[in-house]
Amino acid sequence: MTPVTIDRHRTALRRSTLSSPFQHLLRFGFLDGTLSVFDYGCGRGDDLRLLRAMGIRADGWDPIHRNRARHRTADIVNFGFVLNVIEDPEERKRTIRAAFALAGKVMVASVMVAYRRRRERFDAYRDGVRTARNTFQKYYTQDEFRAYVESTLDARAIAVAPGICIIFRDPADEQLFLLARQQVRREWRMVRRDVASEKLAPLVQRYRDDIDTYWRNALELGRPPLPEECPAARSLAAAVGSGRRVHWWVSQFFSPDEIEAAALGRQEDLLVYFALGHFSRRKPYT
Repeated sequence: MTPVTIDRHRTALRRSTLSSPFQHLLRFGFLDGTLSVFDYGCGRGDDLRLLRAMGIRADGWDPIHRNRARHRTADIVNFGFVLNVIEDPEERKRTIRAAFALAGKVMVASVMVAYRRRRERFDAYRDGVRTARNTFQKYYTQDEFRAYVESTLDARAIAVAPGICIIFRDPADEQLFLLARQQVRREWRMVRRDVASEKLAPLVQRYRDDIDTYWRNALELGRPPLPEECPAARSLAAAVGSGRRVHWWVSQFFSPDEIEAAALGRQEDLLVYFALGHFSRRKPYT
């Protein structure tokens, strides 16, 4: 029987917008410009071009279209639609492990998802199908894909969309991400109170933006924000004498009802998070 040569170069697509894995990273706040990106299997490099236009440090490698580039470590590694075009199961494992080894904080992995009816449209080849364009596709179900990633990398894969999983390097970052996903987004009115002392008026006017930023963060967290969580707290500490006085000082300018409601809302978010973790048998971290 004549060996079949698969045309892997035909799987790379042209894009004018970010691919779906990067769109989800953008949605979850990973692409704010503070984290570097490496696109493992970047194809023709359209995502790289778009990311760089956004001011993001981005590099990539592709075995066909960018094979002279070097593998580089980065905060974020994208492993987008690579797994499903590799016809050799052992090469598949080596490749996803090599990609994850480059991820400093998180890797997003994605595949084509399809069920039995779609698979039957093509000729079976190895553990996948051979398309009319002589490319290989290994279609996964969502559960199959997540189980494969977890067993191969020995790490938890968080499904964020059909065929898209996020894998964190640090379990603490994973827990913060999961908690943020459970948090209900609430709109706060920022109800103000009149300044009681005329002596405070010039100071309040001078630090108005920092006061508003601090209070908005406090409402989102349901508690006084730490200095590392809110840079405005540092400038306010210099104005009022100490970091411990900041929350008390700012709170006199706003209604106490909202911060109490914010604290209760945050408690409810945490209860939902822990309940879901219990029912899904989520691995506890200490």
